[in-house]
Amino acid sequence: MEANPGNLDASLLGGLAEAGVTRLSIGIQSFSARSRATLGRAVAQTEIAECLGAIREARWREWNLDLVFGIPGQTWPDVAADLAAALAAAPPHISLYDLTYSERYSRLLSSRAASGAVASVESGAESSVGKGAGTGGGIRVAAEAFAEKWYAEAVRTLVDAGYDRYEVSNFALPGYECRHNKAYWLGEDYVGLGASAVSTVAGIRRTNPSTVAGYLAGEAPGLEEIDVRTRIFEKAMLGLRTSHGIEEAEVVGMLDTKALDRLCEQGCVERRYGRIRLNPGFMDVSNNIIAALLEPPEAP
Repeated sequence: MEANPGNLDASLLGGLAEAGVTRLSIGIQSFSARSRATLGRAVAQTEIAECLGAIREARWREWNLDLVFGIPGQTWPDVAADLAAALAAAPPHISLYDLTYSERYSRLLSSRAASGAVASVESGAESSVGKGAGTGGGIRVAAEAFAEKWYAEAVRTLVDAGYDRYEVSNFALPGYECRHNKAYWLGEDYVGLGASAVSTVAGIRRTNPSTVAGYLAGEAPGLEEIDVRTRIFEKAMLGLRTSHGIEEAEVVGMLDTKALDRLCEQGCVERRYGRIRLNPGFMDVSNNIIAALLEPPEAP
């Protein structure tokens, strides 16, 4: 069950447990009110504290805390404070996602920057908003440069705290890896329930209506038939993001063999006992390596 911190209290936790829910994922995004405002997240500090208190009081065993990295205006001390607060909450699983810039979000940031709503930082502080960041594109470039410099340090902080980086953006204490996540990384079927949830079963991808009202009204989901090559490509792409990697024989038709040989020689990729995986030191540039390694399925 995914939840916003403002919607979760002891009463709801009790109801979820009684209904059979065993795992929660809490979208904190940031413990900084300023960073949450930049993301358009209207969640109060008191709501976060009350949510985490309720989870602690209920002694909920399996839960994840979501953080976002590279928020415009974010400095390394901001990131360090987010990580410290997350570790203090002691979740068995933490997801640390790079902020994804859609075209719509870039336009929103551009308008906020123009109005001064995206906070600048004091002179001398390194931030994910830099010189020339007055447009959505500039903000994105600055945030990407910030991530390139500091994401590895964030990873090191979590690993030093005992969390295993079992996927590019996901960290778990031993035994607390998310089975649902692993299902779609391994190309298995999965079912999603609720507004905007996605399922893939027997080659059909089903995307539920994006609003709660539409979902409850029974609006028809979007349906997409996933052909065999697309399914194999997705399995290869997602599997390569994990520390476990992929079975080469299962995705051989998607691999650029010359690129594979070159990446192995360069030390970016490990190829052993029929499996391919990214070497740990190259997880932070996984997108570039995967793009070079895989041949995408042809468009219909």
